[in-house]
Amino acid sequence: MLIEKGVITNQTDLTNHPFEMILLNKNHLDQIKELQSTVIEGLKDKTLCVYLTDEELVEILETSGLAVGVLVAEKLVAFFSVLYPGAREDNLGLDIGLSKGQLMKVAHMESAFIHPDFRGNHLEERMINHLLASAKHDIEWRYLLATVSPYNYPSVKAALGANTVIVDLKFKYNNYWRYIFFQDNQNLISVDDSDTVPVLNTDLDKQLELLKQGYLGLKVAKSEEGFYIHYGKKR
Repeated sequence: MLIEKGVITNQTDLTNHPFEMILLNKNHLDQIKELQSTVIEGLKDKTLCVYLTDEELVEILETSGLAVGVLVAEKLVAFFSVLYPGAREDNLGLDIGLSKGQLMKVAHMESAFIHPDFRGNHLEERMINHLLASAKHDIEWRYLLATVSPYNYPSVKAALGANTVIVDLKFKYNNYWRYIFFQDNQNLISVDDSDTVPVLNTDLDKQLELLKQGYLGLKVAKSEEGFYIHYGKKR
């Protein structure tokens, strides 16, 4: 199913290429696995992303999720997915204290994988917007959650752009620090952004202190030092 088409730029040689964004299925599994490997192997810090296992990919593509991809000349150059974890033990709703009934209405935003040649085309934000719009018609989910490394600026920016807020910071996935992003689509979290507290992304102690005090992360801004998360109080 075609979702969007247009032109994107190869950032390596600055050539423009037609692309198609489509809903993916199990026939794209090998291309997804190849793209995951290419992206993670090219990272200086390989803790920024976590592989989706073959089992998770099949689950997303066949039974419990949705995935979109960007194709250039029929080659997959970007991939993003949503998983409906249900009763799985890794349902992120458990991290924030959702009840058993609420867990069945959770959707996870999974990691986005974009080929290094095609970064800088805002593909992550575009895929998220399209996929969440499609997912709303797929199941009756209410709670949107995601985890992102505090050192992964593009994914932090994309998650906040999807109308989620940072509600926690904790060890996940073999003791890697991860923000937990959350939004309740039936009772949107409203945060006072008139008097925010900016904190450098690497200052984890300060962020943990603010989160403990009831602050939520709601905006991100790049700086020469890295990037700042702006925390505000819930209204």
